[in-house]
Amino acid sequence: MVAPGRAREVLRRDPDLHAPHLLDVEVTAALGRRVRLGQTKLTLADEALADLGQLPGLRWGHEPLVGRVWAMRDNVSTYDAMYVALAEALDAPLLTTDLRLAHAPGLTCPVEVLLD
Repeated sequence: MVAPGRAREVLRRDPDLHAPHLLDVEVTAALGRRVRLGQTKLTLADEALADLGQLPGLRWGHEPLVGRVWAMRDNVSTYDAMYVALAEALDAPLLTTDLRLAHAPGLTCPVEVLLD
């Protein structure tokens, strides 16, 4: 679970969020799965999607990242590699709750784990 205090601290320090366009697809897919499984009410998922559209920050296209994503194929999933490649390209920290990703070999960006 994301540590709210840590997330707020990171946003205070640097409010400029960056993510690949993939973020919108992944959040939409996760919400859809949770609704289908009865884990989240449809109205709550609808609100979350509306909030996603209001999320501050910049979305980046995939094309410039594909080469680096491919280079990481043996260490992280393609989806995770998109976030890593973007953080590396922007010389920015990767924010994650995934400890396995945080310790993956070959990452050249700093990683901040936002867990309790």
